[in-house]
Amino acid sequence: MLMRRYATIARMIPAVAVTPVLLTLASDQSTHAEPLTLVEDGTPAVAVLVSESASASVRDAAIDMIAIVREMSGATLPLVRAATGPAIVVGAREQDRDLHPLAYHVARDGDTLYLSGSTDRGVVNAVYAFLERELGCGWYIPSPLGTYIPDRHTIAVGDVDLLDTPDFDHIGGFGSYPDGEAGRLWQIRNRLAGFPAAYHSHNWQNIVDPAARAVRPELFSTASAGSKYQLCTTHPDVIDSAVAAARRHFDRAPGHPMYSLSPNDNGKFCECERCLALDRQLGVDRSLPKTGWFTPRLVHFCNQVAERLVETHPGKFLAFYAYMVHTDPPETITLHPNVIPVVCKTPWEHCAHHAVDDPECERNRRIAAAVEGWSAVASQVWIHEYYGHYHWFGPYGLVHTIRQDMPWMRANGVVGFTSETHANWWTQGLNFYVAVKLSWDLNADVDRIVSDYYGDLYGPAARHMLAYGRMFEDLLRNVPYGRDWERSFVRDVTPRLVARAGARLDSAARALRDAPIPDRQRMAVSMRLRKVRAGHELMASQAQVMRMDPEAESPMPLIAEMEADSDLRDVAEWGLAPLFIPNDVREAQLSRRVWDETSLSDTCRRELVASLRENRWLEVARGLGFITDWHVIGLFPASPGRALSKPHPPEDEVDLDAAHMGRYGEVRWRMHTTDNPYGIIDLRRMFWPQSTDSSVAYLYTEVEIPDGERSVQVRLGSNDGVVLWHNDERVLLSDTERPLALDQDRLVIRLSPGINTFLAKVNNTDHNFAFAMRLLNRDGVPLRLTAQFE
Repeated sequence: MLMRRYATIARMIPAVAVTPVLLTLASDQSTHAEPLTLVEDGTPAVAVLVSESASASVRDAAIDMIAIVREMSGATLPLVRAATGPAIVVGAREQDRDLHPLAYHVARDGDTLYLSGSTDRGVVNAVYAFLERELGCGWYIPSPLGTYIPDRHTIAVGDVDLLDTPDFDHIGGFGSYPDGEAGRLWQIRNRLAGFPAAYHSHNWQNIVDPAARAVRPELFSTASAGSKYQLCTTHPDVIDSAVAAARRHFDRAPGHPMYSLSPNDNGKFCECERCLALDRQLGVDRSLPKTGWFTPRLVHFCNQVAERLVETHPGKFLAFYAYMVHTDPPETITLHPNVIPVVCKTPWEHCAHHAVDDPECERNRRIAAAVEGWSAVASQVWIHEYYGHYHWFGPYGLVHTIRQDMPWMRANGVVGFTSETHANWWTQGLNFYVAVKLSWDLNADVDRIVSDYYGDLYGPAARHMLAYGRMFEDLLRNVPYGRDWERSFVRDVTPRLVARAGARLDSAARALRDAPIPDRQRMAVSMRLRKVRAGHELMASQAQVMRMDPEAESPMPLIAEMEADSDLRDVAEWGLAPLFIPNDVREAQLSRRVWDETSLSDTCRRELVASLRENRWLEVARGLGFITDWHVIGLFPASPGRALSKPHPPEDEVDLDAAHMGRYGEVRWRMHTTDNPYGIIDLRRMFWPQSTDSSVAYLYTEVEIPDGERSVQVRLGSNDGVVLWHNDERVLLSDTERPLALDQDRLVIRLSPGINTFLAKVNNTDHNFAFAMRLLNRDGVPLRLTAQFE
């Protein structure tokens, strides 16, 4: 591929001293009639030459290459300091002194093969590029079992001339593994080592010690509870502290190019008069539903720190996450050239299922616009992706988006790439591997990468494992645009899909059993299949819980069993699973209570459970008595302490054709039918991308009650508080802050003949915002409502 040199990387990567003797080569352009034999029938035919003055990293790479060739062929290539015959020379050459610091050059001249670069790191990259691209090695997962070394008793090379440069200035975030040394070696072998140190994570807690809030509260945010010690960025002492913290960092780590000024992981920022005055000066309108209202203030803060930092540390950069309420680029303030935005493509706000430039995907249109906007105003832009999931431990098929997104990002100005990945290596590792390969060559053949991954790891079972992986690529690819929120794909991880995927694993096991292969290969492939099978079983259990199947069992005993098995320790991120899956279990237990406390015949229960497992969720919700059809209007502002007591126009009259002035402008009633099996209306998702914090919404429905029913149970749940009116009479006031739980509030009301109306007012303090309501008779039998706006 064509080499590129970027000014940014030249500024960010410090020069690396090259200690090996520079070797002069007369010409690389000659042609050779005969291949250069390195090993012939298990006997070494060349020596490996490493200069006596070579660095430890170069020498280690040469020794590793010798070990790999020995495993491949049985031959131990001699390591020498001088050679008179055919040789592999591991060291920098004069001809390559002007290459990019991470670029490698693998070239043959006569009986000599040169593994070269302009720096030690470039030389190391040449070693592993040669082993991978010429000899067919693969480092897919950071363990011996995740490594592929082909059997080649004779090794020869032709007129090889490999010259390559990474297509991003930085790539990082990959390689997390239970065995830290194995992860480090995987990064080196996949040419990830040597990129500039990236420091752009949440960091305000390291600028001012949170304990200082007790004595210096004026340094911290005045926002409401939940601010997590955000700082007041207009306070002079905070600015001084940020400058001092950055200078300390660069003094301790002079080779680091970057320091983070990214806020803590929270969207609550200071509301003191000084900060609000700056917002007014910068033209910030916080009433607008933008995901960037805090950006101008944050950029102003970073600019002030950068202006002072360059006086003592010129050429150093400050970075921050473009994230949450500071995702969008500023419109009224420019960035200091030494300030770097790192755009976060979070899976909970944006879409992982579709390509970033898919014009049909609303969520990704916003992140694409953010990347393009930052590229227009910043000297350089980085991206922070999520190619591994922190809350889902099963297969996560993202290759179809990775192959499109990474080239798009680079073409739109992104020069630094990191991904938040977790050690779900045997369920999500293909994502990581494809991304790493593309970071070096955006024109790489992704189909070939995927084919090699399955072929090298699974041998005779590769065809079935490729089909298994494609099932989960198709699963995510086919998520409807209107249902593209995070983990929505789990809805389609049905028992039928799990069984089909399991059948693929069974076919893989049979193919391995019947294959005439060496016992050593059979054992390796068998263990790999065992790991994938373990991940499959965990996926099946987690999906059943997340789908709130009433017969779901907690995955926690399975997790404990797997975690205790040393052979399965790299299947999933065992440190995260116990943090997140219990939340899914609690929600499933609440749904099970709905089934337990509802009077259903055995036949009806079986039919509804079958409908749940086949994704006929509207049938389930209505069969359990939930009202699924509502008119919804919002958002209206919620004053602290008066969210439910302050009236808004829908309380005076429900006119479904009327328009009212809401929090973000004119609002109208809209019809919504929930497809949740428990009738849950996700108001936060419905009003996205508007912030639903400190807001109220109204829901209105009309139902015709079956003949003979007069006294009924109303059961509802809400996040947060709720007021309910029945036929214009208030029957419930639950003024509280709480997560939604089904059937939280229960009351008995007397119905009127014919049509009955219900109006609910739901308040949201922050984050989740939801409502669900159902009707049962006095005996707990769900009412079969004859009209739900059909």
